[in-house]
Amino acid sequence: MRKTVSLLLVLLLIVGCTNENVPTKDYFVGTEEYLHEINSFKKDIPELVQNSESDLSKINLIQDRVEKMKEEIEFFNSLVPPENLKRMHDVAITYNIYFTQSLEYSLEEMKKENLVSERAKILLIGRPITNVQNNLTNHIKLFILEEQIKDGE
Repeated sequence: MRKTVSLLLVLLLIVGCTNENVPTKDYFVGTEEYLHEINSFKKDIPELVQNSESDLSKINLIQDRVEKMKEEIEFFNSLVPPENLKRMHDVAITYNIYFTQSLEYSLEEMKKENLVSERAKILLIGRPITNVQNNLTNHIKLFILEEQIKDGE
């Protein structure tokens, strides 16, 4: 989490987020909130799915948490990035599509079977969330590196 916040702060400095550039500041605030939600989801879900196979109260909590995460993804996708971050944002949206599909499949599985199957568990705590988190962070790092190279020329 500290790395992510540090990356966002460096990115804010590079982009030059001043009062004149409120949309840029809003974008970074939204991105930071989104990364926080991903981290929270990644932390909360394993605890919820553990021993929840047929526990209806846990299944309902998981479904609510998944729906909330889908809303967060939609919020992030709707952010308008500064021009120089458009490419990074588009790549993040691509990963979010995969993540959303995994969330939807896990919800379908739970609703169909009224339990948390092994497949649903894998979709919820496996690669999709890790991919989104890692790739978004990596693209921010890449952007910072590109900007540092441009500044050095």
